[in-house]
Amino acid sequence: MVRRQRRDRVAVMDPRSLSGKGSATWPRWVGTVLVGAVGLVAMAVDGHAQTRHEAAASRQVAPSAGASRSGWHAKGRRPGAELVSGPVLAPAKAASWQVAAEEGELPEGIEPQPAEPVLQPGAAEPADELHPDHVYDGPVLLESDLSGACDQCGDAGPMDEPWGMWPDYSGAYVAGGPCYPLLGTMLRNLWVRTEYLLWWTEGFQVGPLATGQLAENANRTELLNPEGANTTVLLGHTWLAGGARSGGRIRFGTWLDPCRQVGIEASYMGLGHDVSRFGAPYGEISVVGRPLFDVAGVAGQSLAGLVAFPDLVSGSMLVTGTTTFQGVEVLYRRLLVEGSSHRIDFLAGWRFNRLDDELSISESKMDLESESTIRVVDQFVTENQFHGAELGIEAQMRRGCWTLELLGKLALGNSHWRATVDGSTVTTIPGQSTTTTAAGLLAQPSNMGTFEENEFAVVPELGVMIGYDLTRRLRATFGWSFIYWSRVARPGDLVDLDVNLTQVDSGVEGLSRPEFRWVGTDLWIQGLNFGLDWRF
Repeated sequence: MVRRQRRDRVAVMDPRSLSGKGSATWPRWVGTVLVGAVGLVAMAVDGHAQTRHEAAASRQVAPSAGASRSGWHAKGRRPGAELVSGPVLAPAKAASWQVAAEEGELPEGIEPQPAEPVLQPGAAEPADELHPDHVYDGPVLLESDLSGACDQCGDAGPMDEPWGMWPDYSGAYVAGGPCYPLLGTMLRNLWVRTEYLLWWTEGFQVGPLATGQLAENANRTELLNPEGANTTVLLGHTWLAGGARSGGRIRFGTWLDPCRQVGIEASYMGLGHDVSRFGAPYGEISVVGRPLFDVAGVAGQSLAGLVAFPDLVSGSMLVTGTTTFQGVEVLYRRLLVEGSSHRIDFLAGWRFNRLDDELSISESKMDLESESTIRVVDQFVTENQFHGAELGIEAQMRRGCWTLELLGKLALGNSHWRATVDGSTVTTIPGQSTTTTAAGLLAQPSNMGTFEENEFAVVPELGVMIGYDLTRRLRATFGWSFIYWSRVARPGDLVDLDVNLTQVDSGVEGLSRPEFRWVGTDLWIQGLNFGLDWRF
């Protein structure tokens, strides 16, 4: 039978009914003790369960470094990885002894349980669903370390170039990706990097090309001697075309297998023209000459070498140095080592570099006695081409949205030199025709022409790059590059200041100077790179 307790309004089963015999007599205090004991046990069980829910919501579970691969670690969990904490929902449940409440307050120490699930304290807010192009910079749920998941690479899929973030069924992101069929993922295997380059190239050195004097110290003989008294070297023993300049580079490649272990790539880079100019006379320097040593001893009897001199000649000169650089690479890429946050690739292929330099010396003057105008031009042009086999290593390391890339390459091959020396003199006499002579001042028939040479050369390259993922597919990059070319020909080394001026009018009398001679030197190029990577 059921008996109602008027004081607390809680319906309780009569203990006498438990025996199944209505006539059994039980003391009233026995029922009270049983009810109290059951209540205490239920409260203890509920409190312990709530404590466990709170503890689970406030910590991240991670197995020990020595966890066996036969358990959860065998499913792809690497030692030391962390789980992302999420909301913990506890469903409401009533104690076994709480049957009904009709009116009034519950007994002391008993709290009503809600009928709907509640969010336990200490749990994180439920995460929004992540868009595929969002970059996840939090803990990694799963890393691709499964064995035998792919027949082609024996893995669950290497990290997505270098380590893409792939959404799982719950909307969270995991590192690595599945091995897709090759024909179905051609676009996913492509990548492109475009870069703006701010680079510096080593200029070429020139000897004394222009000297000057004050008007009160004008001396014709000393002017042509760079070491003469009262003579100042205006341009010489300096470097031309060695400043900073802008350029660009584009790299593109594709993986040849769905697991992204074998690939090919190609790149092209080019630097704009770097131009250095020098003009004279300027300032207080009104006497200008072009230094030379006349091996025939006739310089003192002509205007050769004089640009501006009182009562003899009035004119000016301009020296221009230019250089351009470009390169092409075609490389084979093979994965050597891959880990959860790094990969190392082996590179092999072909490298081409081209360096073009030009040194131009021009003067325009008037003979004050005859009023004839004279224009003299000397040109020294060099072209260097390198073709060689290249080997290299590229290491990539990743942490969150950041990527560090280290690059080292070495190319061995042939450096082909091509040099052209040309000159001309155009003389215009009032009332007469204009005459053109195929010779300048430092470019004479004895050294004019086109010359070629081949030299063995070494071209190493070093680079470092830091990247940040803007989206899942787009990455901003910043880096530094250094290239060294062991053997090149530069135009400043082709200039010979020993001149036999008798070549201008007729055959050579005496020494055949200036002469052409090869002088090999080296070259360095370095600079900053600002780029964007796009992964299809």
